[in-house]
Amino acid sequence: MHVSNLTANKSADKILNVAIKLLKEGYSFKLQIGGDGDTSELEKIVKNENLESVIEIFGIQTLPQIAERMQRSDCFILFSDYENQPCVIAESFASGIRVISTNVGGISEFFPDDFGILLENKEEDLLKDAMLKMLMSEKKPDPSTLKIYAEETFSQEIISEKFLKIYNETLK
Repeated sequence: MHVSNLTANKSADKILNVAIKLLKEGYSFKLQIGGDGDTSELEKIVKNENLESVIEIFGIQTLPQIAERMQRSDCFILFSDYENQPCVIAESFASGIRVISTNVGGISEFFPDDFGILLENKEEDLLKDAMLKMLMSEKKPDPSTLKIYAEETFSQEIISEKFLKIYNETLK
């Protein structure tokens, strides 16, 4: 699954390209790509490749709809040129799914080793290899482990406690 604002920086087209290559090589999976950007080119590619049964392109969704999609997914892909500390990775972990992401911005600081794959650069071959590893992987972390990590690291209560601690230390 990939969801974003679908700008060029997010590279949804490259994710789609790699998925099509894998499907043509005989691998079996379903891909969802969507967000609040222009989906017309992605939809055209999927239609031209006659892959509507395995690749779904979707537009704007509500937060509960995205949460439901994530919970039904096995992996989230973030193939960006740059990021800060993207919430979508925390949301993926909270949904109990692994992540493939480019190692940009503040991602590696909050990305346990067995929670997915970090790509050192944005090459389609690296993404293809990572997607194959996810597809072929028999060893998967227990989704509850990912959810607990997300709660213990990103919940409002934990973040509030950290801010309060800094605030109190500053007052001293």
